[in-house]
Amino acid sequence: MASPTKNSANPFSLDADAGSCVSVDQRRPGSAQGVKMWIAHTIGVRPLSWGYRAARLAYELGRSVRQLREQRDRSQTALADNAGMTQSAVARVEGGGTVPSLPVLDRLARALDADLVVHLTPRAHIA
Repeated sequence: MASPTKNSANPFSLDADAGSCVSVDQRRPGSAQGVKMWIAHTIGVRPLSWGYRAARLAYELGRSVRQLREQRDRSQTALADNAGMTQSAVARVEGGGTVPSLPVLDRLARALDADLVVHLTPRAHIA
């Protein structure tokens, strides 16, 4: 596979032969971070704001899980057992150290006897 070349207009490239995203950071070609950066560039989101949004989302999700767990008077270990996870995974979610996938959020919600509601709200456009 040929190495991607750096383009000043687009510092990321799509390797058509491999059919995958490749960052120009040759230390981590095809890495998750490289893919995120390529997506951010493609949709016009600055990588810094992408990271900030992801961190904020992780924090808010974790805070919601922790608050509900504490309201239910459950330990992280008990929640982890009911959700089929480890205690350390629950701690990472609650601490905002990871953005959990929808299936993980669903398992946590079920273990907390809660509903998982995901919706998109259109932004108001000022004319």
